[in-house]
Amino acid sequence: MRVNTGIMAKEDAKQLYPDKHGNVTLLCHECGHIHRIDAASYKAPGKSTQLSITCDKCGHALEASISFRKHFRKETNLTGSCTTRFAQPNRTISGEFSGIIVKNVSLSGIGFIVKSPLHVKEGDILDVKFKLDDPKRTVISKQVIVRRIIDNLFAAEFTPPMDPTGSPLAFYLRFRQD
Repeated sequence: MRVNTGIMAKEDAKQLYPDKHGNVTLLCHECGHIHRIDAASYKAPGKSTQLSITCDKCGHALEASISFRKHFRKETNLTGSCTTRFAQPNRTISGEFSGIIVKNVSLSGIGFIVKSPLHVKEGDILDVKFKLDDPKRTVISKQVIVRRIIDNLFAAEFTPPMDPTGSPLAFYLRFRQD
């Protein structure tokens, strides 16, 4: 098996997540050969690694992206809102409100776009509320810590973390991976 790291179009890549032992499995759809790869040797801190793999049995080219996130992240387009709750020490901002569009969600956090400007910095705490697009239109209301801000796109971590087994969000992510 020959492995090349490189850049590929997102739609061409199969997303792989390492198992508890740090390995990923990729199936060749041409011949059915199973490739087991030690993902740890390709890990880049906080990033996905794109691979181009040549099947050593039939020579077919396979492409994959190994994600090193702790939890599956689902792309979404959900509506909601956020309100500033607590600011970092020596900052007294609270109560600012904005509508949001949740662009992605996982058990550990969300990525969202704010519809109106907020005076928020990385490390600030927000209350977020959004509706899932499940049949019940489940409302998720959670506190988050802002981890990154790029223009009007916020990356935030749930605090405390979501329950990986019993929460409505866990159910949504488990059964709505389309």
